Amino acid sequence: MLRSIRTVLREKKGVAALEYSILAGMIVLAIVGALTTADISTNITKIFTDLGTALDTAANGSTGTGTGTGTGTGTGTGTGTGG
Repeated sequence: MLRSIRTVLREKKGVAALEYSILAGMIVLAIVGALTTADISTNITKIFTDLGTALDTAANGSTGTGTGTGTGTGTGTGTGTGG
């Protein structure tokens, strides 16, 4: 096995074939990587969409009811000097 690899590397045709096989392998890896990345980006988008929805629900769902009274007027007494 090792002898056949050495023979291939000594010949120009063998080196060219080896280079093309490496190039083909790199192209296959790039295609697989691109396809895998598309799935990952879809999942990441879904995660952030779900997170945004949950935050909106939490922010809007936390409103409460309450009662209060107030007149908005006040009275007071005091003495002072102004200049």
